[in-house]
Formats: sequence, structure tokens, C-alpha cells
Amino acid sequence: MGAGPAGGYAAGRIAKAGYNVALLEEHREIGEPIQCGGLVTPRVFDIVSCKETIIGRVHGAEIFSPSGRRIVIDGGETEAVVVDRAMFDRAIVTDALRKGVHSFLGAQAAAARREDGRVEVLVDVDGESQRFRCKLLIGADGVRSSVAKWFDILRPKKILPGFEVDMVGVESDPGLVQLFVGSNYAPGFFGWIIPSGDTARVGLCVGS
Repeated sequence: MGAGPAGGYAAGRIAKAGYNVALLEEHREIGEPIQCGGLVTPRVFDIVSCKETIIGRVHGAEIFSPSGRRIVIDGGETEAVVVDRAMFDRAIVTDALRKGVHSFLGAQAAAARREDGRVEVLVDVDGESQRFRCKLLIGADGVRSSVAKWFDILRPKKILPGFEVDMVGVESDPGLVQLFVGSNYAPGFFGWIIPSGDTARVGLCVGS
């Protein structure tokens, strides 16, 4: 369950091993809505083959402290890459589909239970109730995972609120991520500016 990068990649690997795989996604379009800033380690591309989704390279960070002090940490070489997150998700799922995965978009999972050594999942697909029976159910359905709730596993103790917007006209070094820490910016966590081609991804998350 969940057709983000983790769910799509896992589905593809399992299908490649010869198993029948159903990939359930609650939204009707892969990659939408965008779920994160799209800043990843280059090592990701040792695992997935979609370098065409890279839109920027980052070699360091510009950190602003609570007092306003500016600290630059420059690795001198690529430490992270910025991806078009929606395209990244779609590329991974497209690869999984080529390997034989069956996708179900707009699939709202209602319940799941163990029965006779398998897992039965009740899903609403375009207003029609369907039942899926499987040997393995992977919960790649995000921080508010229904799978985790149904089986009482690994549920987060706290979810931090955050938001991000794409902005134009942001003046910054295209090779540096900007981080803002302190209660004046984002109490309990931090804010960020991620250069992404002609725009910048500006966001913050708070812990209190």
C-alpha cells in the first residue's frame, strides 16, 4: 500500500522475483500531492535508474543560527541532489509496472485482517468494494499509515506540522541548501530553502 518511492521500489523488486503484486495508491495521480522537498543522497541512484529526475546538485549548507549567525559548510563536491519529486515517484512506479506490477489508483483501503495465513484487505476502488488477499502486505502509506494502525505497529508518537511552497525570485547560492534554526524561525525544528532550478522550495516544520 502506497505508491511513493518506497512502495513503488518494493513492488518492482518483488514482481521481478516472480510474484504477483498489486500496488494500491489512494490518490489518482502518482507523485501528487508532493510529499517532501526532494533533497536526496546521490546514492539513491545506485538503487533506482532515474537520473533524468535530477534538477540540481548541492555541495553544502548555509545555516542561520537563532542569533542570526551565518555558518557555511561546504563539502566541495556533490553531497545531495534535488529531484523533481513528482517525476521521481512516477519513474520508480513506471519501472515497477514494466516488471509486471498491477497498480490501482484512487484505491481507498478500509480495513485489513489476517485470515488463514494470509492478509485480506478491503479496498474501495472507484466506488466499488474489492477484496485483495496476499501473503505479504507492505505498509508504505506514509506517516499516518493505515497498515500501522490496523496491526498496531511502529506508529509515530508525534507528527510535526510543516509546509513547503515553490517560490521564484529567491536569492541564494544554487549549490547550497539554507537551514534556519531557532524559535524565531521554526520552534522545535527548522526551516529550509532548497534551490531547484529556476525556483526554490521554501518550507518549515515546527516541533512545538
